[in-house]
Amino acid sequence: MVNHAVAEAKQTATGNGTWHYSGLNFVLLSGILIKLTGQTYAQLFATTFSTPLHLTHTRFAYETPTADMATGYHFVPATQRPGRPFVTGAALAHAELGTGQVYMDVADLYRVEAAIQTKLLTPAEKQTLFTPGSVSTYGGGLYHRTVDAANGYGYGFQSHMRISHNGQDAVIVMNNSAMGKPLLSATVQLTQMYLP
Repeated sequence: MVNHAVAEAKQTATGNGTWHYSGLNFVLLSGILIKLTGQTYAQLFATTFSTPLHLTHTRFAYETPTADMATGYHFVPATQRPGRPFVTGAALAHAELGTGQVYMDVADLYRVEAAIQTKLLTPAEKQTLFTPGSVSTYGGGLYHRTVDAANGYGYGFQSHMRISHNGQDAVIVMNNSAMGKPLLSATVQLTQMYLP
């Protein structure tokens, strides 16, 4: 995947000086780290996150499902209920590094996000990473407003995370059927009730 990204990446004058979201830089950075360390992406993830943070319910999308893993479902708006299970093919499961490739439960997600807020980055690194790239306030994977926020959709899942800047308090809502705005609205309400 990294080799494909390097071969296909092109820089053009169109859009220079404007912000555009792309996972390409993450893939390229992962490729650089793989080359420098001689470790796979999965090994780097385990060394950085899984082992030191004691993540017990974190898996890669391409791993064989186990009994404790949720199944994602297509959401059927007309019935307001989940429909058929979402089938993830091998190509899709390997298509992205990081975003869209790692599954976590609520507790593991909180551990990772709190660690990023409090101990994995220095204040200067946080300042650099979290500097918004546009008026959307998006920077370093989060929207930075009164709290830091992330939203995820894919593989029949939907998740929303809101965390205080000090990493102490969070609202995390996950669903194994991407129902869209109703779940996002509920997250906003919970955030207003529980986060300072």
